[in-house]
Amino acid sequence: GHRTRGTVIESNYWYPALKAVYGDNLIYAGPDQKTFIKGHLSATPDGLIINQNRRTALKQIGIKDIGTDCFMVECKTADSRSNLSEPKHHNVMQVQTQLGLVRETTKHKPLFSVLSYIDATDWAKVTEFVIMFDPKKFASNEARATKILTAKSVSELQPEGYISGKDCRYCPFTKICGIERSTLPYADTPAEPQFQAEVCDA
Repeated sequence: GHRTRGTVIESNYWYPALKAVYGDNLIYAGPDQKTFIKGHLSATPDGLIINQNRRTALKQIGIKDIGTDCFMVECKTADSRSNLSEPKHHNVMQVQTQLGLVRETTKHKPLFSVLSYIDATDWAKVTEFVIMFDPKKFASNEARATKILTAKSVSELQPEGYISGKDCRYCPFTKICGIERSTLPYADTPAEPQFQAEVCDA
């Protein structure tokens, strides 16, 4: 599926290309990929590029100064029919977590990450976005991870993908979640406007 597709493209195309350009300045990538952990939060970025000139490193994609001597890189694959006018929200939040954890657990302090989407049907088509580190988003991700991993009951958490069911297709806990949520009381009270809007959107 998508995961295998991503692994094949990253390992056989994206990583060798970056390695050819950056050599030993590409770290935490390919066979040397590393998972960073702090508290309840963890992330495994696709790579970090070090020893760069802060004013020229990302000049070709519009960043005049990266503020430090390194930047992160993240590889994604995309369906050719996808609308990539902007990066996907969940990918942005993933990158924020990666930036924050690398900054807090290593000597490196990247402020930017280059998020690359490779067209799965034409590997020559690559769409790139530069994501700047946002401490507030990182703190939000930390709080969310702690809430999820310390919850004693599913009732303490907001359902995710519960209305549309899209995320539920990939979740290993759908059975226990469904059993728990089936105990919710039924009532004749009209649904709140926000809930009605979410159902309509789904």
